[in-house]
Amino acid sequence: MKKLLLSIFALCAVIMSASAAKIYVNPGHGSWTSECRNMLLINYPSYGDTLGFWESNTNLWKSLYLEKKLKESGHTVKMSRRYSGGASSDNYGAYVKALHVIAAEANSWGPNYFISVHSNAHQDGAVTNYPLFIHRGYTNSETCSGSIWGERILWTHHYEIFNCGQENNSYPNYNNNNKNIQGGMSMNGWDYGVLRHSYPGTLVEGYFHTYQPARHRALNPDYCKQEGIRYYRGIAAYFGEEPETKGYIMGTVKDLHEKMSHRLYNYAAKSNDQWVPCNGAIVTLYKGGVEVAKYNVDTLYNGIFYFPDLEPGNDYTLDATCEGYKPLFDDYKEPLTVKANETTYPMIFLESESYEPPKVVYVDY
Repeated sequence: MKKLLLSIFALCAVIMSASAAKIYVNPGHGSWTSECRNMLLINYPSYGDTLGFWESNTNLWKSLYLEKKLKESGHTVKMSRRYSGGASSDNYGAYVKALHVIAAEANSWGPNYFISVHSNAHQDGAVTNYPLFIHRGYTNSETCSGSIWGERILWTHHYEIFNCGQENNSYPNYNNNNKNIQGGMSMNGWDYGVLRHSYPGTLVEGYFHTYQPARHRALNPDYCKQEGIRYYRGIAAYFGEEPETKGYIMGTVKDLHEKMSHRLYNYAAKSNDQWVPCNGAIVTLYKGGVEVAKYNVDTLYNGIFYFPDLEPGNDYTLDATCEGYKPLFDDYKEPLTVKANETTYPMIFLESESYEPPKVVYVDY
């Protein structure tokens, strides 16, 4: 009986420890300066526009939603910043901190896990696009115990966006059997400054923002929220928590036939990114034939729609309308299954009212 009570006490202690874990979240970069990855978009073709793509902004959107989910599950969260802004702002120091300062702040706080959120870069316009997780130490040996194990868990949850085809994967050898997990010392011969602390954690490069379709997606805050949710699922699994009881739908609505053609939208051949996103479409979600939500697709050339916090079920259906397009074909109205602690990633296509099938020309031989 005494052993049983001790076992129950130990189990409760583990559960309480997990629910009260301290998580340090570092949204990479912080300002609207040349080092914060301002990249051009179709709607924002000039550098310096604070409404355009800045890695500092998108990292923050992901991290704020990650913070929200972590706090909802009982964790204590410390953010390295909560703002982005210009170098002349009065509170510049609140969102721009040297990497060694962030590491020292984490060390003094003593987190149970540390995550630094980023996106990666290559030559602009290149089709390179895949995730990367980096820990302190070497690829096969970590400085802070638990880092590699955590990265393996986080990878599985984050990689689903590539695995389902919503994000172009330019390096298919990276997958759930071959995770792109690297040690800073193995990559560069030095540890990334922000990782020079004494606690398990990772620096994650979620995708390449130099892959132009990817950064058009990232300008949709709901797309960034889903990245934050994927990191949350990984951290929750790392601490052995009960998974979420709700599910999500995040998909794209695109032109069935027309391909993109723009200097700021170089897509990978044969990828789903080749199709023109339906700017301004309205996507309606039904459950059991009853409307439960609508989503207004933005006009930023990503076609993203998003429905959060859904009860699990296999009776969800979609409809979509867009000016200049025919009603959605029945093929895209098939039932969708929403599972707890997962995201369903549908792709639907609309046909333009002006589309004419290619004429068949018969040649008399």
